[in-house]
Amino acid sequence: MCGIAGAILLPKSRSREQNTEIQHRITQLLYYMEARGSDGTGLAVVSRDGTVSRYRAPGVSGGYASYDPNYTKVLRGIGYNTSIVIGHTRASTVGNNKDVEDFHPFTCGPIVGCHNGVFTGCDYVTKAHGLNLRGVCDSEVLFALLADKSAGKPVIGEDDIYDSLNELGGMYTVAFTDTRMPNRIFLGVGDNPLAVSYNERLGCLFWASTEDALVLTAHLFSRLYGDYNPEVTWKMGEYTCYVVDSQNIQGKSVLMLTLTEGKDGKKKTKPKDFESLFGVRTFKLPYRYGMWWAGGDEWGDYLTARYGSDYLTGRFAAEDADDGEPVVRTRRATSTTSMLPASSHINRDFHDANVEGLRQSGHRRKKGARG
Repeated sequence: MCGIAGAILLPKSRSREQNTEIQHRITQLLYYMEARGSDGTGLAVVSRDGTVSRYRAPGVSGGYASYDPNYTKVLRGIGYNTSIVIGHTRASTVGNNKDVEDFHPFTCGPIVGCHNGVFTGCDYVTKAHGLNLRGVCDSEVLFALLADKSAGKPVIGEDDIYDSLNELGGMYTVAFTDTRMPNRIFLGVGDNPLAVSYNERLGCLFWASTEDALVLTAHLFSRLYGDYNPEVTWKMGEYTCYVVDSQNIQGKSVLMLTLTEGKDGKKKTKPKDFESLFGVRTFKLPYRYGMWWAGGDEWGDYLTARYGSDYLTGRFAAEDADDGEPVVRTRRATSTTSMLPASSHINRDFHDANVEGLRQSGHRRKKGARG
């Protein structure tokens, strides 16, 4: 289990203070993601011209990377020309937990991304496609395969993404971009959770493995800056890829919440649908849960026996092993307004201590800020 977090930034002018806030929010999200992986931390900052600056460090967990000057150098590159930020905290499964080449985010050709989960068809797929890998981490195989399938194309396609995940098998949630179109992020949600939130003041869409991390980060910085404009969070649906383009977010307002009547007759606010609000395109991803235990060459033999020798070039849906019927596992994305949850795995005392710690480290509160 790993943690992923990041942001997509609108092409708008921001003050130095706002850019600094985005930088600290990213660090805070990685701090919370440490609960999902503490073997190392990685960060990639993608500019609008497609250039990438990266930080990867084994043994540095979550927000503690902020003490590393190499991390700070990459983080401070977040500004007006930044399009996408991708962060990752690793819990080692396959691969070396000391070799930097086995740490996310990976760059394979034009593909930059990170993965939460485990793939098990890696040996077979690597041999079948002749992929050149720098490390031995299973996650790198996905991004190398995406780069291979999209080679010679102007940008990666939906079929490339679906087929790559379908070939590898396993458990996954991924976040990646194609530097040939660096204003676009692909959030592929499979078995592992993902949530997003939007801050209109910053013009920034954040995402993280857990909704709690987004909610607590928003709450923390609202206390620091005295900004109580509500942020809206959405839980993402399973086995769905969300294609978010920063150009489509421009000028959108999530503060115009719709008023609905609950079963108790009381009026309640409900945020607009995430996909329609931000012009997000979605498509379904393969369901492979229950087959992830097969690995290596056995995985290839298994797939060939089930689907035939043309498996690598076709698109196939997983089938239930009991009755042979196609399995369709989808869940509609749900929306909730951002608030501090009544129960959370993140300790409240730890959260409040972070508020005071950030203040002492140089954060300036706006006049009249509470907390």
